[in-house]
Amino acid sequence: MILYRLGGSYNVERITEYNRMRLAVDMVLKHHNDLRPKVIQDALQHWRVYVKNPEEHD
Repeated sequence: MILYRLGGSYNVERITEYNRMRLAVDMVLKHHNDLRPKVIQDALQHWRVYVKNPEEHD
């Protein structure tokens, strides 16, 4: 995380759940990640199902 700070604007002095999620999402969506297209496809599919039936997910 400390090295990753050099390429982004992350506050690593105080690690929060928001910072962890932001780092995770940023790293997953980087162009060098071979799984990036699959992650995006799966997220979109999940979102489509969720939007159709939101009451099933509460």
